[in-house]
Amino acid sequence: MKKRVVQTEIIKKYSAKNRKKDIGTIHKYSKEWRLFAHRLGKQFFFRQFKLMQQNFICPICEKILIHNKILHHIDYDHVCYRFLDNHNFSKKPECDKCQIQTPLYFHICCEKTVLVHHHCHGKLHSKFFLNVDKT
Repeated sequence: MKKRVVQTEIIKKYSAKNRKKDIGTIHKYSKEWRLFAHRLGKQFFFRQFKLMQQNFICPICEKILIHNKILHHIDYDHVCYRFLDNHNFSKKPECDKCQIQTPLYFHICCEKTVLVHHHCHGKLHSKFFLNVDKT
């Protein structure tokens, strides 16, 4: 049996707004979508930037992020706009160049993601929420 999770306002705020599979279909699993949805989490520069942006704190449990951190997508309905403008990279998004050359694109990716602990990530994807009576 799966553990039940209390659905707090913070969980609601950071839960994915749509399903990766559904949005992938809408974007026809294009390369620019895959760069955002799959490869952004492997981009060292972006992960380090997010760590500093969040002051090394997981927004779900409010504890320090040292180990077992994962990049969570708040919204999958997004593509790597830099790829649309510049088709000369293939394996990973070039977030370090994007931040300098196209800061608006970089900022949009930052707004659509958050670094969390692995166990907190599970809470964000849980379908088993406890109903908490606030009376």
